[in-house]
Amino acid sequence: MAGDGALNPPLFFCYTTRSMVEATEQAAVPTPEPPNTDTSLARATRILALGNIVSKLLGLVRQMTITRVFGADLTSVYQLAVLVPMTLFEMIRGGMVESALVPTFNELAESEDRDVLWSAVSAFLSVALVALFVLVVLAELLYRPIGFAIGVSDMQNVALQPKTLNLMRIAFPVVLFLSTSSIFTSLLYALKRFTIPAFLPAVFNGTIVIAAWAWREDVSILIFGMLLGSVLQIAVQAPFLRDMRLRWHFDLKHPAVRKIIRLFTPVLAVLLLNMGVMMLSYKIANLSPAGDGAVSYMVNATTLYQFPFGLIVTAISAAILPTLAEKAREGDDAFKATLANGLRLVLALIVPAAVGLFVLAHPIIDLVFGNEKFIAKDVTITAQALRLYAVGLPFAGIDLMLVYAAYARGDTRRPAIIGMVSLVVYTIFMLVLFFPLGFFTLMVADMIKHVTHTVLMLVLLRREAGSLRGYQVGVLAGRVLVAAVIMGAAAWYASTLLTGRVAGNLGEILTVGISGLVGVGVYAVFVFLFDLREVKALLLRR
Repeated sequence: MAGDGALNPPLFFCYTTRSMVEATEQAAVPTPEPPNTDTSLARATRILALGNIVSKLLGLVRQMTITRVFGADLTSVYQLAVLVPMTLFEMIRGGMVESALVPTFNELAESEDRDVLWSAVSAFLSVALVALFVLVVLAELLYRPIGFAIGVSDMQNVALQPKTLNLMRIAFPVVLFLSTSSIFTSLLYALKRFTIPAFLPAVFNGTIVIAAWAWREDVSILIFGMLLGSVLQIAVQAPFLRDMRLRWHFDLKHPAVRKIIRLFTPVLAVLLLNMGVMMLSYKIANLSPAGDGAVSYMVNATTLYQFPFGLIVTAISAAILPTLAEKAREGDDAFKATLANGLRLVLALIVPAAVGLFVLAHPIIDLVFGNEKFIAKDVTITAQALRLYAVGLPFAGIDLMLVYAAYARGDTRRPAIIGMVSLVVYTIFMLVLFFPLGFFTLMVADMIKHVTHTVLMLVLLRREAGSLRGYQVGVLAGRVLVAAVIMGAAAWYASTLLTGRVAGNLGEILTVGISGLVGVGVYAVFVFLFDLREVKALLLRR
């Protein structure tokens, strides 16, 4: 699974639902309501930021372990097996937890009468457990047609098909456990208890890593590691909810239950479309000449993509959202000035990150995933996929900032509509380009999707708040692009000089490390030469 999970934002519309990566690595990290004081807000932000970094690193370790232990084909078997269970969970968590549970529980938690909160949680949890149980049973009964829909029957190694279907059946209960864990997490955030939820992904990822190394003979152990990790997430949270008074109370007419359902329903259509496109993408990957390892190539490439996107774009966008909301109430000029600042900072950081991934794709993939089971052919295909994803990375960065800007103005409907349009564009290009491009059509279509979504969001911004002309965004973008291209050339030249000089893992580490440092050094020079103030503020901040 990519980076920290399975499917990352570059493949599917990441602004209406998180990817499977985010589903597994951040199953317990929905966006909390801000605490009441600046001190508590700062503390919560630091905790969540640290939890995000730890989850990214552990997600990478998990993906490295799975790929190195089981190789490309068996890794694809595992990823296909957990695709639908984790997507079902993501539809529940991404659509319901963030848009409905946290706001509802937070509102009730502010009441002096905690019995009102416990009643609401009891009612919703009772309804949710019944619904989740029915969902899992239906999935178990329909596992064969579900497998056909995601392309299991298209696997070129026929012997792997029954193995994949069997693992899928075993994996479905994880939906129940992870969803229950997320409900508890929503309550913890409503109660302003951030620490445990922020680090829950470590429990999930760590369990899978230990399982993979403990029993390297059978890929099935990864599914059992997932099941155990999801149960442990619930167990770890339990002591911190010991004051919670729950009882069985199945009541569909409870006001809180009805509110949650009402808030969730509009999101469901986009989530269902997203799920359909995702299944089609996996089917396309399996039909491509890349073979049964295609899914692992795609996921491994997005692992590296997720690092700069999550640590730069998501962090900046989330940090600036409260200020954008405040400035939106002051007027268009203040709003656009704040948005322009955020866009300049995103561009100044994400463009060089994208160029770095592009020029060092092969040595990075070789260092992280390459071994006797993930051979040179696998590394080459994955590196090319990463390069194509990297081209779309700056657009994805701009796009997320624009989506958050719309949210700050209270507009969630039109970004969702634009998201659906971009998914349609993605699907069309994925099908049209399949025969000339094969496996790489997925990356090219994804790039076109991000460009389309960004352009439409810019049109929406211009219509609602006016143009950003005069805010130096274009000027900075040009300077950053020049600096990043020169940086990329220096890093590439360094890597060509170093490649093969020292054999083994040490040589790979030196190649990536020294080339990366050369690139960072060159870019730092241009930061001061071109007076890139946004980056200088980060470098010189004490």
